[in-house]
Amino acid sequence: MRNPIRRGLGRLALCQAKLFTAMVLLGAPCLQGAVLFSETFANNNAGWTLGTEWQIGPAVASPPAGVGNEDPGIDHTPTADNGIAGTVIGGPINPNNLGIRLLTSPVINLAVPGTVTLSFWRWLNSDHLPWVRSTVEVFDGSNWVTIFANGPVLIQDAAWTQFSYDVSAYKNADFRVRFGYAVLQAGAFEVSGWNLDDVLVESADTAVPEPAAGLLTGAALSALALRRWRRRAAQARLGVTAPPNAANVAASAGFP
Repeated sequence: MRNPIRRGLGRLALCQAKLFTAMVLLGAPCLQGAVLFSETFANNNAGWTLGTEWQIGPAVASPPAGVGNEDPGIDHTPTADNGIAGTVIGGPINPNNLGIRLLTSPVINLAVPGTVTLSFWRWLNSDHLPWVRSTVEVFDGSNWVTIFANGPVLIQDAAWTQFSYDVSAYKNADFRVRFGYAVLQAGAFEVSGWNLDDVLVESADTAVPEPAAGLLTGAALSALALRRWRRRAAQARLGVTAPPNAANVAASAGFP
């Protein structure tokens, strides 16, 4: 999967360079989104609040679990820090410790227009209801709203898997997200629990308004090319197939 920050910077470079001719030839609209929050868990400089058994540190493979799969020995981020957030990194959750364990993000200002998406990569092994409740919640300015909760079956992740949620309905200047693991009653299985990486909150990409007609001059910007620009911009799609003679233009502009 491509790095969303690198992808956005590539598009931004293309926009800022004002290579409208190249974009028309490529059939690509100039798109911009915004990364509102990004966390790789290389450290806790952002100020996450760690409840009981939650840790931020290097990924450590755990011993074989009685139920489910072990903690991962490597994080998801393609960097050297190997940092994750997890419940007892490298070991199981204590099933005799009743109550909820929470990892809560710092405040993220989502007083912004448009669609906003929360995504993260997880490696989760969880007992099921009625013994254990695993959750993801967001703060809507007044209340915590559950956007994910486990059900009556075990969760047994064996690989990093990305999950994404539209949180536009919960946007506010004090937005937060929290991850929970609650042992509800005695007799729960001993499992490895939560492992998290690469939390991202971003606004949707939107097409930059078409430049004034006076800027679209020259033989390359024919009426056909102008119609192509308008059609592609309306579709607002990222995937394009560049003609061979335009590939070097895209590469030099940083287009992904």
